Amino acid sequence: MGKYEAEKDVVLHSYEEPTEKGKLRVTVQQYNGGERKVQISRMLVSEAGVESFVKLGRLTSTELNALIELLLITKEAIE
Repeated sequence: MGKYEAEKDVVLHSYEEPTEKGKLRVTVQQYNGGERKVQISRMLVSEAGVESFVKLGRLTSTELNALIELLLITKEAIE
């Protein structure tokens, strides 16, 4: 397997849902024309407005429902 090249990694679709401390993000990505894949992220936003990735970890009921909705939208985009 060759070296990872960022310019070959393309975000085809991106969906976000605000949460109490940031947002949930679901993206459809494709590397070098290969298979489309889904990435699920939790983004925290600091008081200064700086975003940072954190482990998805535990979800509240509200976050789970939002994630389900994002995944249903994403499923249509990936097929």
